[in-house]
Amino acid sequence: MIFGIISLLITFTVPLLIIRWFIIRRSARRDFGDEIREIFQYLATLVLLVIVNTGLSGLIANLLPAPDRLVTDENLMARNTAFIVVGAPLLLLITRWNRKSLSPNKDENDGFALQLYFVIAPITALIITSVNAYQFVMTSLTDKSVDGQGLATTVIWALTLALHYRLARRIFTPERRQPSYLLACAISLVLVVVGLARIIASITTTLLPFSENTLVTSGPSELIRGATLLGIALVPWISYWFFGERKGEESSLWSAYLLLIGIFAPLVTMLVGASVIFYQLLIWYFGDPQESSFWVHLSDVPAATGALISAGAAFAYHQVTLRIAHHEKRSEVSRIYEYLLAAGGLATTAIAVSMGLVSIVESFTSQVQLLGSSATNTALLALTLFLVGLPLWLAFWRRITLRVRSNPDSELRSPTRRIYLILVLGISGIGAIAALLTVVVRFFEGIFNSDLGTATFRELAYPLSILITTALVASYHFNIFRHDRARAPKAADGLKYLLLIGPQDAQLKRILERETGARIDFVRLADGFEGSWSQERVRSLIASNAHPELALIHDSSDYKVIPIKR
Repeated sequence: MIFGIISLLITFTVPLLIIRWFIIRRSARRDFGDEIREIFQYLATLVLLVIVNTGLSGLIANLLPAPDRLVTDENLMARNTAFIVVGAPLLLLITRWNRKSLSPNKDENDGFALQLYFVIAPITALIITSVNAYQFVMTSLTDKSVDGQGLATTVIWALTLALHYRLARRIFTPERRQPSYLLACAISLVLVVVGLARIIASITTTLLPFSENTLVTSGPSELIRGATLLGIALVPWISYWFFGERKGEESSLWSAYLLLIGIFAPLVTMLVGASVIFYQLLIWYFGDPQESSFWVHLSDVPAATGALISAGAAFAYHQVTLRIAHHEKRSEVSRIYEYLLAAGGLATTAIAVSMGLVSIVESFTSQVQLLGSSATNTALLALTLFLVGLPLWLAFWRRITLRVRSNPDSELRSPTRRIYLILVLGISGIGAIAALLTVVVRFFEGIFNSDLGTATFRELAYPLSILITTALVASYHFNIFRHDRARAPKAADGLKYLLLIGPQDAQLKRILERETGARIDFVRLADGFEGSWSQERVRSLIASNAHPELALIHDSSDYKVIPIKR
């Protein structure tokens, strides 16, 4: 196991070293040799941490009862003892070495290896803790006894997780410890949604007369499994959203987490869950069901219902959080939110159109497609996706269109709108080219093999439908793109870049980026000046200078603004 972990870490470390080398070449802030030393220094720390925790949990577990242990495994005891005897002193030495390289000033603890370690180590501890806690509860409920190994591993790694988060608060600024917290929050959110979905699915199966084979598991019931998973996952999730770290920096990374993990991922889950429910109902009443019993036919509905409700709860919570964070005025994050939901509806609608075209081809060829679904079932699938995706796309695209009409200056210049249109055109173009190549290749294969006929037309149903759908999507959005370019106002002269030289102030940076739309960078003074910025003074200095690129210095004497050119 240890060698597998080391191999995995090295596999991830080499690409990171290459990426970091390019970053250092561009920034030229730190020596690449020092970066390599620190990476292997913290890699050794992580490996020793895993070794010591493995040995310690194994020795403690040997003192606790185990349901499947009749006699003590001397070889396992010897391995765990060796891990402690060798690993613990080395871990203490390298930890002491690491402490000497840290600065009491949080702003100076910006090493790549240090930050990477405080992402990997807590996440590793979180995953191991969650897995072993779940196995401990399940084993205890199944065997009616205490699983010593699971309990020891859970406690050891939970303490490791708490220790690392406590150290992170001492070492890093809130902005630098945010990646670890958000990654842990993302993992916890997935487990929360899965656990809640299993609970709802179990309740749905119990209340309604579904098939006896639905959600049958060995050991604890599905309800207990879901409740256990939900309880374990809620601990780190609640600790972030309702305690100190949530009150920290609302940075670009935080907004990206909110939009992608908190809103878009649950949206996709909701679309899938709703589609499964509607499709199964439509198949039973209008299609060709494979089962003769209504409740057996709907055996997938409990899981889909659980996914729909649990993802809907996650979606609603993060949507409210987004509105609270950006309630003052329309921001770029608000635009990204609207375009993300419009993209989800557009993708679902496009798939519906493709499936509708496929069903037309199937009806002409009178052939049964994959998984035994008939042309009628394929048409009902297209109708389901159409009913799910089209209202979503129309609602948000109409909202976007109204905002463009009411405020074309800011909306047409928005990078979010341009990126959205370019991505839609690019993805549609790639899909159309791939589908066209498939059609042409299969057409010539039919000519050269002398088997061009109805079978060929049936095989080309999917690529032809993709080609037609992507062409429709691309043509519609290309007209919008061309219209935007014709109507877009010329970019007004204003501040494009601001270099702030002085004390670090992440809140000031966010405020100025939101107000000016300019790129803001910070550089610290060598004399260690730790004063505070005056927002009103900074605004007045920016307003008094019309140059698009400025450097603003704040030292112990006063403020000074200098026009620059990069």
